[in-house]
Amino acid sequence: MLRDLIFRVGFRSVSLLLVIAASTVPILAQSSRESQDVHLRNDCRLAAQTLTKGHPAPKTDWALSIIYRCDASGGPALQALWAAPTVDSVALQQLVTASSKLLDQRVYDAVTATARNTGAPRSVRFAAMRVLAAFVSNTTFIDPDDLEKTNPDTTIIKPFSTVSGGLVQFISSVPLSATAPNDIRALFATLARTDADPIVRRACRALQVRFSGP
Repeated sequence: MLRDLIFRVGFRSVSLLLVIAASTVPILAQSSRESQDVHLRNDCRLAAQTLTKGHPAPKTDWALSIIYRCDASGGPALQALWAAPTVDSVALQQLVTASSKLLDQRVYDAVTATARNTGAPRSVRFAAMRVLAAFVSNTTFIDPDDLEKTNPDTTIIKPFSTVSGGLVQFISSVPLSATAPNDIRALFATLARTDADPIVRRACRALQVRFSGP
């Protein structure tokens, strides 16, 4: 009986240590459930309304800082924004940041279509490619200038920066397809060969080189 008591106490102590140890490990892909958190659900509802319906307009910045945590409503809201993306550099960066943090198939489909769209402004296409790059690697930082100021005549591939610790991302209720990373690599390779814009071709070549690994 005494031995059983010692065993139970010892087991609980070990379990506690494991929990503490696990809590110190950075979590780079987290689940966030609107259905299980009333406060989050209310925030997500307002954020999605702000982004898709345009009101209350002053809350747009706040909405983009929340929407990537919304596993159910975040995907459709961000997908709608990519259907007609802004060309304002500040707002576009906010959209890139929010989209990069939500691993969602609907967002993936929308940014892929934008990246392919030769009629879209180059800055918007590059913004979509930066989101796709984050879906492949959350430790790679790509500044807009890394792509926009690409020299199509040079043979030098400039390495991209690294995000220390990695970008924290949330898993959507409609998560990315298992083939998404390879599909993104294939897209970069295709655009590097075939895009009509030489700057886009050169930028995609740099992305292809960066993400050529497994």
